[in-house]
Amino acid sequence: MRWTLPFILLQFIGIVTIGNGQTCETSQSEESYMLPTTGPLANVPTPPGPHLVGTVAGFEAWTEGLKLYETPVALRFAHLIDVLNWNCAAIYSQTWKDAITKSNTLLHTPATIDINGNDITLHTSDTRLLCIVNAWATVVDDWVPEAAEPLLGLLQAFEYPDVQIGFDPEIDSCFEDGGVGNISCLENIAQDRCYRPSTIGSIVGRQVTEYARRDGWNMYGTVNSDGTPCTANCRRFTDPTGYASRGDRLLRFEGSSAKNSAKKSWKPMLEDNGRGYFTRQEHVTPHIGKIAKTWILDRDDFKSRKAPPPNYNYDKESSKVFERLAALDDTKKMLIEFFDDKIKVAFLVIEAVAKQGASYEEILNFVVGYTAGEYDSILLAWKEKVRYNLVRPTTWIQEQMEDKDIETWAGPGQGTKTFKGKNFEAYVRVMPHSEYVSGSGCICQAAYEFTDVWLKDNLDISDSIPLQLPEFIVGSSKTEPNITPATNVTIDLQNMEALRDACGESRLDGGMHFTASVEASYKLCEGVGVKAARFARDLW
Repeated sequence: MRWTLPFILLQFIGIVTIGNGQTCETSQSEESYMLPTTGPLANVPTPPGPHLVGTVAGFEAWTEGLKLYETPVALRFAHLIDVLNWNCAAIYSQTWKDAITKSNTLLHTPATIDINGNDITLHTSDTRLLCIVNAWATVVDDWVPEAAEPLLGLLQAFEYPDVQIGFDPEIDSCFEDGGVGNISCLENIAQDRCYRPSTIGSIVGRQVTEYARRDGWNMYGTVNSDGTPCTANCRRFTDPTGYASRGDRLLRFEGSSAKNSAKKSWKPMLEDNGRGYFTRQEHVTPHIGKIAKTWILDRDDFKSRKAPPPNYNYDKESSKVFERLAALDDTKKMLIEFFDDKIKVAFLVIEAVAKQGASYEEILNFVVGYTAGEYDSILLAWKEKVRYNLVRPTTWIQEQMEDKDIETWAGPGQGTKTFKGKNFEAYVRVMPHSEYVSGSGCICQAAYEFTDVWLKDNLDISDSIPLQLPEFIVGSSKTEPNITPATNVTIDLQNMEALRDACGESRLDGGMHFTASVEASYKLCEGVGVKAARFARDLW
């Protein structure tokens, strides 16, 4: 269903003159092309400016839903949202390129239109943000329904004009069976509706949704786990490649070789909600490293990137895990928790770039490039995770050292104690995917490279920027609430390389990875961030 939020009353029917001399009839006033003069965005100083404030507030509302998703899925959606944002900006420009095709956008609006004798400039931050919020409103219930209530509530509270919710059937009819938009059909609709942001936002929303339908993630679950079409009760993000844990497969065979391989292979871990419900993990999206479309890497480059075998001595590596966890202090604990949330990490970097004087449109360009680097880094990491399919520290210690006395962190608020290996746990939840390589290490390597190169390309800043993490307030830990940290903790990072290092080290300190996993991830994803920066540069 499609309807209009009651922000403004339709004031009158006007005649609009389009840039090429044609006219169209509209029920919208010029206010449909401008930010509201009342509400939270009114009188916001620059910097940061109302456009950046509105965009960040919107993404924070999206995050209310995204935080419920597994990391690769959440980061995929984050990138698709950033593609929505950039494509809105690009259509309201003369020459900027489409983030999906890396070439011409579906259409470009004229620079100005005439409404009731008033010249309205279309290539502005106002129209770009209004297009963005309409693109969000178009897709949110389809993409991340858990975010619909907070996001649509925010759009209403911010008093954005002419917001259209849900897909537009007339616009949908312009997209053919293969998901390709008919340019002439879309141009006619846009022109008839005077290129207003609600229409352009709906076009962009449908365009990116059609891409997402075919990007290899099986977003709608239209392919069953056996590769056949799903026609009812489809499960979103189902693995259609038939992956099964090698550890589970090998346990079916007799012989010492099979059993030795099985114990080194990833196995589903037991999780519980503390209220009596227990469940075993499934490897999240094991198919994406095999069939998902890359964003910036060509297929040959993607396939050729391989991590070397780690050749772990698991008992020695487990001893290092015990030592790291026993050495945890409040600063290390808060770093583990901070880097567990990649969206928080992105916000930190974006804020630091904004402080360097980047314009609103430059921030949109930065973010779509940043998350493109994250996206391909995830695919690379998942390709290698599934190829090696190696056991997590928690599983190895619980199963292979179950009756061994170990001395390490003993759980929330327990400090370091001696107990049996069967009761070992990492400091934070161990994600449902195999150990080697570290996905976090890949993501943070790309973020480090991308940010430094983008700043040089766009703001002529050669020195990597410093970052200050948000202050961690007494007792704010999620793992040890009301206990950690004992005093407020502030953490400064000298530059983006320091952020990369802190990110990778936190995965070791928390007990989620063995040593080689992090360094190998840096090498695997080396250069991805540079290519992402070139991708972003070429969109201008």
